[in-house]
Amino acid sequence: MASTEVDSRLGRVVIPALDKVIKNASWRKHSKLAHECKSIIERLRSPENSSPVADSDSGSSIPGPLHDGGAAEYSLAKSEIILSPLINASSTGVLKIVDPAVDCIQKLIAHGYVRGEADPTGGPEALLLSKLIETICKCHELDDEGLELLVLKTLLTAVTSISLRIHGDSLLQIVRTCYGIYLGSKNVVNQATAKASTLRVQLF
Repeated sequence: MASTEVDSRLGRVVIPALDKVIKNASWRKHSKLAHECKSIIERLRSPENSSPVADSDSGSSIPGPLHDGGAAEYSLAKSEIILSPLINASSTGVLKIVDPAVDCIQKLIAHGYVRGEADPTGGPEALLLSKLIETICKCHELDDEGLELLVLKTLLTAVTSISLRIHGDSLLQIVRTCYGIYLGSKNVVNQATAKASTLRVQLF
């Protein structure tokens, strides 16, 4: 049985990001997203959720891509519940909401909390991770220099991760995104970073 520290480790990354999403969300346009974020914060803070695989949802016995950084792992159902508001926030097209969500995803990958294979032709876990990668890639369309750099950092973190493997169309999408930023960015630093990232990604 895992201790409450399991959730607190993940919570230290996820909760601050969701708080920022709630703070920057419009209650008229993003009320559903704000409610979803509040629900996840409550779940992560609740002692009743101290066991990563303790879910009443269907698929609770199927391991998911989220881990606590140690031996414990979250079920597929709970992984989807936690990642859902981050994916939805990243898809809003609102910079102040997108930025903390993408930053959170980058940290989850960097800390090794996301494990598995991202492949749109794979099983449920691979599809969830593929959707995560696809969402990040689309964020660069907001045409913000700071977000461009964060997207590049997140994608490079994903590709070089020892716990997350990118395959097929997901990898191709990353290459296209990096190259797209290289061609379209108005920031010289971002262009150079995107070019270097494109070359590095192609090595995998």
